[in-house]
Amino acid sequence: MVTLAGTPWAGGRAYIAMGLGLAVVFLIGFVLGVDFHRAGLVHATVAMVHPKQVRANPTPDLSENFFYRLKAPLQAAFPAKADVVMIGDSLTDLPDWSALFPNVRIANYGISGDTTDGALRRLDPILATGARTAFVMLGINDIHRRFPDATTIANFRRLIDALRTAGMTVYVESTLFTRQPEDAASIAALNKSLSETCKNGTNCVFVDLNSRPATGDLLRPDFSVDGTHLTPPAYAAWRDAIRPFLSLTNTGLHEANAKAREWAARQDQ
Repeated sequence: MVTLAGTPWAGGRAYIAMGLGLAVVFLIGFVLGVDFHRAGLVHATVAMVHPKQVRANPTPDLSENFFYRLKAPLQAAFPAKADVVMIGDSLTDLPDWSALFPNVRIANYGISGDTTDGALRRLDPILATGARTAFVMLGINDIHRRFPDATTIANFRRLIDALRTAGMTVYVESTLFTRQPEDAASIAALNKSLSETCKNGTNCVFVDLNSRPATGDLLRPDFSVDGTHLTPPAYAAWRDAIRPFLSLTNTGLHEANAKAREWAARQDQ
């Protein structure tokens, strides 16, 4: 049975390979004159190699996110028209959702490194898509940057309320576990709060992508490239998990919540 989580993995050799790869990248950048700090790549490197050091900064400046500075203005200037909008960070940003759902008008509004605060700042272009359905996955960067739990949940609620006010059906996807054991408790707590936020079925539907049987709250090693980002089989599992909800665009949230509970129950069998 396909699952997004699995047992712990000792990745010593992977860290050595990562270090050598990063050294090559920085050497090439030095030759080409790339300003890594301004590009936000120093922060990204520290996040991969030493996530605890990144978590010491609870008030990140979005201007340091190279990808946010590149994509947010483009999204604002040229909002896509779509029936479905995918909102999130790099996990959402990386795949071609139109290829995963070729018969759906779908817009990718993921930005690598984004947080719940960043998503709120780009609400206007998201709403300009005219989408009737929104899938939201955020939270891991909030956790890594030590956002207070209350701040993340408050941001989620503001985002959900704005999308609902615009007439969208909102599917809140669970924040995916990583391969880092120190992330597990924070991710589990966030997902519990998100599930409770959607429980009454009036504002959002919670889709638990971590609900399939697993040994520990960790991303499966074969579903991860680097401990956080996903492989093609992981995206295929994600696609299959949300596919049933795409046919519910014109139904009520209570019916959609029932479908979500039914799907989760099947994964536990």
